[in-house]
Amino acid sequence: NGGTMNCEGFFHIIFRNTPTPQSAMQKLTTTKVVSLLFTGNNKRETKIELNPEQQLLFMQVAGCLLTEAKAIIK
Repeated sequence: NGGTMNCEGFFHIIFRNTPTPQSAMQKLTTTKVVSLLFTGNNKRETKIELNPEQQLLFMQVAGCLLTEAKAIIK
């Protein structure tokens, strides 16, 4: 989480926009994410499991972000 504290529960995942994509961001576009695990300040864990349709959508959205990031940096 690279964002500020908020009451809405939003979280931010920040990747530096470089001419060559970071490997972690690239991996999100090629590997299905089955679940996300968030740990709060109180050490309480919240797990979100994605079904196969959501996994594909996550990959597509990550791919779109990666494509747009490349266009911005040029």
